[in-house]
Amino acid sequence: MEEFIRTLTEQIRCVKARDVVAREIENHIMDQTEHYEAGGMDHERAQREAVAQMGDPVGIGVELDHIHRPQTDWDMVCMVAAFSIGGLLIQYLTGALSEPWMLWKQCAYTGIGLILMAGIYYLDYSFIGNHAKELYAAAVLLCILGSVMMPTVNGMHRGMIMPMYLFVPIYGGILYQYRGQGYRGVAKSILFLLIPVYIGWRGIPSVSTAFHLCVVCGCMLLIAVGRGWFVVNRAKIIGTVIVTGVLLPAVFGVFAWLFLMADYQKMRIQAFLHPSFFSGGSGYIYEAVRRMLAGSRFIGGSADKTEFLAGSDFLLTELVVSYGSFFGILVVVALAALILRAFHISSMQKNHLGFMIGTGIGLVFLLLVVEGIAVNFTVFPATTVALPFLTVGGAATMVYDILIGLLLAIYRYQNVLGEKPYKARWRIGVRMEKL
Repeated sequence: MEEFIRTLTEQIRCVKARDVVAREIENHIMDQTEHYEAGGMDHERAQREAVAQMGDPVGIGVELDHIHRPQTDWDMVCMVAAFSIGGLLIQYLTGALSEPWMLWKQCAYTGIGLILMAGIYYLDYSFIGNHAKELYAAAVLLCILGSVMMPTVNGMHRGMIMPMYLFVPIYGGILYQYRGQGYRGVAKSILFLLIPVYIGWRGIPSVSTAFHLCVVCGCMLLIAVGRGWFVVNRAKIIGTVIVTGVLLPAVFGVFAWLFLMADYQKMRIQAFLHPSFFSGGSGYIYEAVRRMLAGSRFIGGSADKTEFLAGSDFLLTELVVSYGSFFGILVVVALAALILRAFHISSMQKNHLGFMIGTGIGLVFLLLVVEGIAVNFTVFPATTVALPFLTVGGAATMVYDILIGLLLAIYRYQNVLGEKPYKARWRIGVRMEKL
């Protein structure tokens, strides 16, 4: 059996895939051996017969080489290329890149982001699962340094907002490391969730970023519990997490309104709920956007366009008002396709780590896209948004490309990486016989 498996795996060019194939073939041979033993054969003869039934190891190895090898998700690659070019074009046409130097700067950010994406594409993402705690500690340290050294805009470290979402794939690695544990593993996972949430809330500070991380990482924890990663009462833990996740924000919201929020923050919320009463101040933006959207055409600029919103968080609104709702719908459909592709990649994964990281990235895209669209159409209060490929600046561009690079790496190695290092069962048996 050892010689058969060695000959077979030598035909597989991707070294990383050999462990997966060796485990599959050995399990099949051992199962067949047990079947022959149950029929009355002795172990040695049964194993020889099981190996003989497998056929030619070279031929099988060549066939498996076509299956267990790195693959490229060309659909995603084409989407990224089209969206990158389209995003730059939209930013230019809407005036977000009004000066030539701004356009060249954003092109440079896009190029650097694509280089990062290509580099991560070749990354063995199992590194995240093996070194999740070290990566987590490094990320926390960088966040602390950023909160001390980075400049603030209106009291906020805006440059830290997008990099905070890199905690999501790392948190997937944390959950992966605690598989098989009980309630203590769940408790540790919750602790690792709370730290980046606290950094987002107090370190940036950004309530929306903290909320996003809490929702995304909380959903990842619920999925891990639901898929049986932890030896716990799943219904009890899921119910507790959901109830806690609903009640705590509600209680905190009331407490913050009564004791923590400044008057201008309360006024912003009131302006969103009753913009006509604050039309001379914070409510003006809501009335202006709604008025222009109401007068927008299907194709062509709005006759009622009186404001210029480029350079703000209302780039999608500017696109609809300037060129027609058709192009706004086209952008929304494209972003929806990106989200669906991300979830499709994660759903295909047999590797638990790849599934969890891909799901977390998909949730990040979903949450930020929904929020961005809702803010642009005044369904949500005005806040800083970061729509993929439509946000000016280096941080958002590069972080999105890093996350997409991880998705491509997950797809690349979906038929290559196994769950654990391969240990030949026959070698274990030999050691036991010697003992």
